[in-house]
Amino acid sequence: MTTTLEKILAAALVAVVILAVVALAMNVHVTSHGSITAIGLDIWKDAKLTQPLTDIDWGTLDPGEMAGVVFYARNYGNVNVSLSMQAGNWTFNGVPEQNFTAVTNASQYFALAWNCTGYVLQSTQVVTANMTLAVSPSISKITSFTNDIIIKGTEQ
Repeated sequence: MTTTLEKILAAALVAVVILAVVALAMNVHVTSHGSITAIGLDIWKDAKLTQPLTDIDWGTLDPGEMAGVVFYARNYGNVNVSLSMQAGNWTFNGVPEQNFTAVTNASQYFALAWNCTGYVLQSTQVVTANMTLAVSPSISKITSFTNDIIIKGTEQ
C-alpha cells in the first residue's frame, strides 16, 4: 500500500520532470523579412494612366492602308523588363485563322509593329508606345478581323 508521503514524493517528482521538459522547450521568436522579385506591366490609353487599354479599334481600313495607335506601357514592378509584342488568335470574317481558307496566315495580309521591341523599361518607368497595323494591298475576301495582342515584359 502506498503511503501519503510516497504519494507526495511521486507528485513532486512528476512536477520536477514537467518543469525540466518545459525548460527544455522554450520558444525563441525571430523576425524575418525580405523582398520578392516582381514583374509588373500594364498598358494605358492616356499619359496620366487613368484609362486602361483593353481594346484597340483599328476602324475600317482599305487595302494598302495603315493605322496607328499611341499608348503607354508602365513597369509597376521592382525589376527592369524587356518589352516584346506578338499577335495571335486571328479570326477573319468570324472564322479562326486556321479554318479560313482564303489565308495561309495573318502575316500574309497584316503587319503589326511597334516601337518598343527590346526596350528595357526600368522599374516605375512609363514609355510611350506607337503601334501600327498595315493591311496588304493584295488582301481579298476578308471584311473583318479580330486578334489578341500580347505585350510581354521579361525580367532583365
